Amino acid sequence: MKEETVAEIKKVEKEAEEIVRKASLERQEMAKKARESAADKIKKGQEEVDAEKKEKVEEKKKEVHKKIKEILSEGKKKADSLEKNSEKNIKKAVDHLIEKFEESIMR
Repeated sequence: MKEETVAEIKKVEKEAEEIVRKASLERQEMAKKARESAADKIKKGQEEVDAEKKEKVEEKKKEVHKKIKEILSEGKKKADSLEKNSEKNIKKAVDHLIEKFEESIMR
């Protein structure tokens, strides 16, 4: 009877050790999966942030290019206007010089 009890205790101890071993393996596997899941979530989050950042940079580039076109267009309009005015002024100046020259000759 004593031997049976000892054998039963050893059997229960082995079963307990097996339960502890399996629980330890499960804990390790769960920890591994949790780390992998966290890493995946971090990676996906970073990818989303990168995509959003890229999109915003592209939007800003478009805004800048649009503003540059507006500034260049306005500058061209002003330059054209100045050119037309200067042509008028040159013609007036030439006419005035000719008139003064003719007056000086006629005297």
